[in-house]
Amino acid sequence: MASYLSTVAIGKFRLTEGNSVALSRWQDIWLNEGLSSYAEWLWAEHTGESTAKEAFEIRMARLDKLFDAWLFGKKKPAAPKRL
Repeated sequence: MASYLSTVAIGKFRLTEGNSVALSRWQDIWLNEGLSSYAEWLWAEHTGESTAKEAFEIRMARLDKLFDAWLFGKKKPAAPKRL
C-alpha cells in the first residue's frame, strides 16, 4: 500500500507543481525533474522511510556509480529498445 500511496503523491506533485514550471529549453528539464525528486524525498521523510538527506545521498551514490562506469568504459549505455 505504501508504494501505491507514494506513487500517487509524487504523481500529484508532478501534475500540480512540477508542470507549473514552463520550459523554454530542453536543457532546463532538470527544473521539473529536480522539483519532483525533491518532493519524492520529502514524501519518504514524511512516511518514515528515510530522511530527505538520506534519499538524496542514495540517489547520488547510484548516479556516481553509473557515471563512473560510463566514463571508464566498464559499461556502455544500453541501446534504446525498439517498440
